Amino acid sequence: MYVCGPTVDGVPHLGHGRFSLVFDVLRRYLLFIGLDVTYVSNITDIEDKIIDRANALGIGIDEFTATNEAQWWEIMDALGCCDPTRHRMPRPMWTA
Repeated sequence: MYVCGPTVDGVPHLGHGRFSLVFDVLRRYLLFIGLDVTYVSNITDIEDKIIDRANALGIGIDEFTATNEAQWWEIMDALGCCDPTRHRMPRPMWTA
């Protein structure tokens, strides 16, 4: 199943958590009833809002999106959501 992930144009918010929990529950249910599930997701890390916000902060787009993506993964861990089976980029590693 493919689920469009967040656009990392700022700090993750309740809407991100809602869609993540909904699809996490669906995935777990499908696994529970015996189906094989490959959960694929993406993270949108380039669009006009991202470029504008990074420029307004005076930082590079890569730094801006990496910071917001790291926060995204931290929040998904706190919610107990399973990682996607596959995603567009390798999950970043950071020191907690």
